Amino acid sequence: MIMQDTTKPFTPHEAVYPLYIGGTERSSEGEASFSVTNPSTGRKLAEFSSASESDTDLAVAAALDGFHRGWGRLMPKERSRLMNRFAAEIRRRVNDFAFAETLDVGRPIALTSGEMEGLAESVEFYAGTLLALSGETLNVSDPTLADFTLREPLGVCGLITPWNYPGLLAILKIAPALAAGNTVVLKPSEVTPLSAALLAECAQAADLPAGTINIVYGGAVPGMRLVRHPGVAKISFTGSTLTGKRIFVEAAQTMKKLTLELGGKSPLVVFDDADIEAAVEAAFTDNVRNSGQVCAACTRLIIQEGIHDDFVERLEERLRSVAIGIADRPETRMGPVISDIQRTTIEECIDTAAREGAVVRRYSDLTDRDDLRAGYFVAPTLLLESRSDMKMSRAEIFGPVQSVFRFCDEGQAVELANDSEFGLAAAVFTRDAARAMRSARAISAGTVCINTGRKVSVDAPFGGFRQSGFGKERGVEAMLEDTQLKNVRYSLS
Repeated sequence: MIMQDTTKPFTPHEAVYPLYIGGTERSSEGEASFSVTNPSTGRKLAEFSSASESDTDLAVAAALDGFHRGWGRLMPKERSRLMNRFAAEIRRRVNDFAFAETLDVGRPIALTSGEMEGLAESVEFYAGTLLALSGETLNVSDPTLADFTLREPLGVCGLITPWNYPGLLAILKIAPALAAGNTVVLKPSEVTPLSAALLAECAQAADLPAGTINIVYGGAVPGMRLVRHPGVAKISFTGSTLTGKRIFVEAAQTMKKLTLELGGKSPLVVFDDADIEAAVEAAFTDNVRNSGQVCAACTRLIIQEGIHDDFVERLEERLRSVAIGIADRPETRMGPVISDIQRTTIEECIDTAAREGAVVRRYSDLTDRDDLRAGYFVAPTLLLESRSDMKMSRAEIFGPVQSVFRFCDEGQAVELANDSEFGLAAAVFTRDAARAMRSARAISAGTVCINTGRKVSVDAPFGGFRQSGFGKERGVEAMLEDTQLKNVRYSLS
């Protein structure tokens, strides 16, 4: 395979990016459009067609037709072959995806250059996994029956993705849905749609059957139309808990299946016998990675009293040294937040924490950085001496801000970790194996990492408890979530 020149930056189209419906590009109704902005510079990046309800209906119709006449009729081996071809097209353009995410999201190119390798790998994982998708034979109590189950696709899956990891999260919804035999309509965030446009181009280049992947751009109009459309069998949504609750209510009217991956306020618990450097590295990474705009990031640092001061001092040293800058510069390790609105929201949260009594410490002075003045930058921040009764200890800030707590013993650590309406992820650092296992069992979160920072991979399930949503993404479980189980009872008499 001929790989791209990774030294050549990707440049977005000057023309308006069209919708992708039924395997072809098309303008939106009335040729309505919207623009997106580079958060590092505040400048316009690209223009996208804005889908109306009618446009969304056309996309669903194309997906239904593709399901009944194309993708949904393929044998598993053929689906697998086509998915691998799709993966090859994504891999061929991995450099474009890296620069697109950097320009669109503000995540440093030093990070996206490696991250985007995971797009093709995720498609390939499900292309292989789908070959093992099957039902089972049941030994029922009635001797006159042969009983077995079938795993069948749902039909059309509506996929609504957020702005923080647009390419990766789109693939983690598309790949298992296609593997299960469904067709999809993707509605990416209107803030960061560039990766979705590249996925449309890859789908077209891979010559996937018409209607297999359809993509509509815009905000609440196409998103809620997908949620309400009777032809959509499932909605998979990643985003805020507030929007997830609204989708929950609306989807009930047509009894859609749902996967909701929502907000988080994840704890990182560090006991006094822990490898402090490893724990500091985990905390540092979750503060600066994507400028803290990660739903599962550990934003509550729960540190045992005896090592609290040492831990904070080491973390502060790391935060002071991080290279903040324009995202497409190779030396940058922390870029901007996504928008001026998000920056304002984060600053208001920090001000609220100060009024509540937290000790606010920022670790970079950006006021004299003329090169960053036009972008949306926030310095890494710690809220020391936090308490659970503070609003900012409970709300998802979604920025480079972490609350720091002290604890005395294991019971108090678990109590603090669970004192949240969210339950997406957690991390625990201790050399005591028994305590590690007790903590993993006691902490109420969908993913608990022991002696490592919060990590996810395509081959392991991910999803939260309580206000963090339900259903699983990643792993075989994600593909099973995109199927329905049919029981067949065959009379032998």
